[in-house]
Amino acid sequence: MAQSSIVAITSQDDTHITASNITNQNGVMTGNNINLNAQNTLLNQSGDITAVNNLKLKAKTIANIASEQTITKGTNITQSVGSASNLQGGNVNINAKMLPTQPATSLLTT
Repeated sequence: MAQSSIVAITSQDDTHITASNITNQNGVMTGNNINLNAQNTLLNQSGDITAVNNLKLKAKTIANIASEQTITKGTNITQSVGSASNLQGGNVNINAKMLPTQPATSLLTT
């Protein structure tokens, strides 16, 4: 599989995804145990990945990024719309050579 793009994945049991690249852009992934294995890049951009028990992420690069969009209406009105990126699990295991993060992102253990 060349690339997996996540919109909404919900499981009462275990979720295992293996791909060259995994992208969760504004999506939601929930489950009991979640195992994401990307050969290259795992990107969680303004998305939520939540495991009740175990969250395991493995990739060369794991990016947990919040995006922000600026909308301009008229001449002097600017509205910023931003979304946070969240990774959450009872036990979180991250294996990456690079782990870039930025403000408005979170990594939580429950």
